[in-house]
Amino acid sequence: DRDAVLALAVAACGFGMLLTSGVNYAVSTTFTTSLILLAQRIIEEDVVSTGWQRLGATLVGVVVAFVAIALIRRSEESTHEP
Repeated sequence: DRDAVLALAVAACGFGMLLTSGVNYAVSTTFTTSLILLAQRIIEEDVVSTGWQRLGATLVGVVVAFVAIALIRRSEESTHEP
């Protein structure tokens, strides 16, 4: 039955998210994203569009993180110079 499979998948993703949240952020967010997509599938929303939106937000987050790292390194280098 489709509903039983979805319910088991949601339970597995929720458990995986809780189990890995304090250990590994990347694995935990994988479970979280899967849980969100499954939940939206259950309420009959467009999962593909939501998946692309989450992927886009993740890529923007990666760009922001690299810019922040570059700015921090530049500020550290300028404070260490005599």
